[in-house]
Amino acid sequence: MSVSAIDRLRNMPDVFTLSRLASVSGVDRKHATVLLARWTQAGLARPAGPRSGVYYNLFKRPEITAEMMGTACEILYPSAVLAGESVLHNAGWTTQIPANVSVAVLSRRTYAKLDGFEITGRPKSWFLRVHPSIVAPHQAEFSTYGLRTLPPALALADLYARRDAWRPDEDDLDIEPEQVADLAEAFGRLGVEPPDFIGANSG
Repeated sequence: MSVSAIDRLRNMPDVFTLSRLASVSGVDRKHATVLLARWTQAGLARPAGPRSGVYYNLFKRPEITAEMMGTACEILYPSAVLAGESVLHNAGWTTQIPANVSVAVLSRRTYAKLDGFEITGRPKSWFLRVHPSIVAPHQAEFSTYGLRTLPPALALADLYARRDAWRPDEDDLDIEPEQVADLAEAFGRLGVEPPDFIGANSG
């Protein structure tokens, strides 16, 4: 790669957009697209998802970290909240390892695909309902990929509130007795009837 290309990558953040590259480099989007195609082929950059317009800067960070993935997600989806089985696994409530990072975002007409993520839309009313309990990444007691997160009890209740979602079996869950009150509040807030085994497991 030319020196100018390396200099450009050196001045870009670990995760950047096509638009930012064009702006910082003083080129149009077509030229920026050509540059990114060359860098991707050379292994110096990698798209975060097909046609996402977001890229990982492999020149600066050869290994894509969880935080870089979270940053890419927030760029595409500023409303992103870690949810579902990703919360349960990272918080130690289940040993089931999700294939992708589960994230809830504000509903939109179309969703850009993001490699390694399962993106599901939620209405504004859902965000207003869960907002008081959303945990900032630096306050969470488990890995959140740098994203805001639902607490585990609310993440579990949300899975049961969605008909198309994965739901853990009784043997999949490890719930401590002191977490029963959180579960009752979470299921009640989302207006969902918890399965009988959750109460038995918790108590």
